[in-house]
Amino acid sequence: MKGLSWSNMQYTMKIMLQGAGCFWIPDIVLHALTRGSFSGIHVLIISILLPILCIGWLLFYCRWKDTAATPIRLALAAVLGIWFLGPLATTISSTFSGGGFSRSVGTSLGLVGIGTILFPLYTFMMSTYDGTLGALAIVTISLPVVGVFSSRKR
Repeated sequence: MKGLSWSNMQYTMKIMLQGAGCFWIPDIVLHALTRGSFSGIHVLIISILLPILCIGWLLFYCRWKDTAATPIRLALAAVLGIWFLGPLATTISSTFSGGGFSRSVGTSLGLVGIGTILFPLYTFMMSTYDGTLGALAIVTISLPVVGVFSSRKR
């Protein structure tokens, strides 16, 4: 994966989407199932489940996929995807409890657009309300660490 080519960018975006999906889809599903009764036990479940899923995905991908990318590059792309798609995912999650897209779709899309431009701040802030701040912190630190140690084994 040397140089900046269209195929490298496509591959990186694919990894970003996979990492974000691995992190945010279980969160969205849990919010959909609990609706307005989201509580502390659900935050605990998310804080344990999401890091396990993301680390498991990274280890699986590094071991069984034939890729020229180093595990640290995979980990960093996945973390970037998680943070970059955070505004959209937290808006979708909040829809099930009466916020997000359940109010005004136009306003929500505008906020998602602004949030995506300012994704580090917005994802951090909204993950606090979403209940994923602990999982986000754990994954942001652990995925690159696992990527470094997986790189050493290659």
